Parts: sequence; C-alpha cells; structure tokens
Amino acid sequence: NLNMPPKELEPIYDNNTPNKQVNVNNADKPKRYMAKNCINELSQLVGEHITKFLKPISLDSETITYPKFNRELCIGCGRCQISCSDGGHQALVFDSETRQPHLIGSKCVGCHLCRLICPTGAIGISKRVTKKK
Repeated sequence: NLNMPPKELEPIYDNNTPNKQVNVNNADKPKRYMAKNCINELSQLVGEHITKFLKPISLDSETITYPKFNRELCIGCGRCQISCSDGGHQALVFDSETRQPHLIGSKCVGCHLCRLICPTGAIGISKRVTKKK
C-alpha cells in the first residue's frame, strides 16, 4: 500500500562514536553481524548458540521412553491427540465415548509433544525400555 508510512528503523549506536545514534533497517542486522564477525556464509552460523550439540549418531536409538497417561487427571480435552496428529507421529487415538487417549506404541517415537501440551499434567514419563523391532 503506497499510503502506508515507511517501516520504522530501530535505533542503534555507532561503535566508533559513543552516544551517536544511527538508524539501521532491521534487514541489515544479519549482514552487519556477519561482517563484524568475519562470517562469509549463513551456513557458518548454524548451531552457533547451541551449547551442547550432539550428532544424531551419538543418540540412543535402541531405547524409548513412552508417555504414561494418568486417567484420573485427564479431563478429556483431546489436545494430546490433536498435537500428536498435527505435529507428531499420529501415535494417539482418542476414544470419543470415554474421552481418553490411547497410545499406539508402534507409531510413538517418544517425542512427548503430548505431554508438553497437556493442560493438567496427566501425561508423564514411563521407564526407558528397549525398542521393539
């Protein structure tokens, strides 16, 4: 839209002149950061701020920790099933009559997205077990 005001520029301060304010477009910030830190390509930034990065080969792929459902705390909202269907591995089915989730162990990868989304804390962690092959 031509009638819209220009995007506001975020004030920053010039490192060479104390207290001198300079307006810089936010889109220029990555370029300035890269130039300041002698970084030539974005790929050099990948994982820069991850303090404890493990390569997938070093992860335990022989065992899994399944979610554990506390039926007494469950309010039957179905958020666990929705999150697993949308962002997980479709490892939960929801019984609309009992309003309870049921785990399909063969599909579960132990991501615990269901546990993170549960509003009542009805989903816990079970013991680590060897994966079935």
